[in-house]
Amino acid sequence: VLVIGESASAQRWSLLGYGGHDTNAALRPLSGLQVLPVLSNGNNTAQTVPLLLSGQALAQLPAQGLVTYLDWARAAGFHTVTLSNQTTSGTAETFFHAAYRQRSEQYLALPAGSFDEALTAPLAQALAQYPQAPLLVTLHTYGSHPRVAGRTPPARAHWDDPYDNSQAYTSELLAEWIGLLQQQAPGRRALLLYISDHGLNLPDCGGQYTHGSAPSAYEVPLLLWANPAFAQAQPAWMAALAAHAQAGTDGLPRYDNRVFPATVADLLGYHLPYPSLGAAQLPPEPQFAGQPYRQLRQQPSCDLSTVRPLP
Repeated sequence: VLVIGESASAQRWSLLGYGGHDTNAALRPLSGLQVLPVLSNGNNTAQTVPLLLSGQALAQLPAQGLVTYLDWARAAGFHTVTLSNQTTSGTAETFFHAAYRQRSEQYLALPAGSFDEALTAPLAQALAQYPQAPLLVTLHTYGSHPRVAGRTPPARAHWDDPYDNSQAYTSELLAEWIGLLQQQAPGRRALLLYISDHGLNLPDCGGQYTHGSAPSAYEVPLLLWANPAFAQAQPAWMAALAAHAQAGTDGLPRYDNRVFPATVADLLGYHLPYPSLGAAQLPPEPQFAGQPYRQLRQQPSCDLSTVRPLP
């Protein structure tokens, strides 16, 4: 199960060091879980999701189009089900809308205004429909998208901060979806991989949870959960994952978001140049506009859009 989140910043995940509200309380009791911060290649969905689907940025679109992980999965014999809460907002289909519709055996787009919990029932149905066959389900959520106060059902809002509420709501849903995998696939190898497409500007950079170019808009959470059957079948893979997920002393990303498609490719039996979370190889130092991101973050900044590649 692959979950593409929306507008979640790693800087507001309590499992990644956020000292405010416990936004990941629902995930804490789960075993088999690894969480790490990742550097996104952009600060909006149009930039980031094509890379998450294919491992390539849309600006590098070849004449024959981009091959996505949906294509890899079908070629590897997986059934593909895509459940999306990302509407076209009345505009023409984007690359990822078309890819979901054209390359999935089953595709469901929720009505505009739906809460992400509406993805739970069709996920359960897909798991029940294919109890033994290889299956890849994509859940594309609306997450913490602006206007963020409308992303959490009122009954599930815990605090006065709407962004933290949306992060907690996402964590609760991830825990519920992991629970479905535990219940419906106890003897099968099962895995859930989550990443947010990008983050948002936070109030300390002058924004009220809006799109922007602060570091919080580019640092996103990645989560991987694997059940005991997968862990027992892939001990070396899981050991590499545990090593890579160890937090750095500075808490900054050690991977960029190419790790998501690289890990999916690896799990499906393919190989991308960027290392998977299950590979022994370490990733190159994350770069932003051609400069080492770690060095950029040593200087306080609320606007990374001013960074230019070095001559």
